[in-house]
Amino acid sequence: MNGENTDFFAARTVLVDRLLEEAARIGEAARDQLTDLRPDLPPVAKLRAQQEIGLIATCLGFSVAWLLEQKAIAQGELDAATAGGEIAVHATSPDPDPMVVGAELAALGREARAFGRRIHRLAAH
Repeated sequence: MNGENTDFFAARTVLVDRLLEEAARIGEAARDQLTDLRPDLPPVAKLRAQQEIGLIATCLGFSVAWLLEQKAIAQGELDAATAGGEIAVHATSPDPDPMVVGAELAALGREARAFGRRIHRLAAH
């Protein structure tokens, strides 16, 4: 492998590692939101908050799977030609309503969708 390819894969590995760290931070924030749900929430509001957290988790799951696949390709553990196909990021779902799920969870939902869109753009190249 020549130096140019080595530099490319090193830079890509750093990018993937940073994105994995970001995904972990978003996931931890979603976990905290789930554990901090007020017990006195009306059932519909609680269900909508749980639905939003599930959407965040699904988006992160697909994104992290793609990022780990990229790490395996960079390490030579997986052939890019046989790697998985399209990723589903759930990034196109409408933004959550802060009046329904709360301002903090709505902001986290928007952040997760933006993250998913970034991963989707990376996967397209």
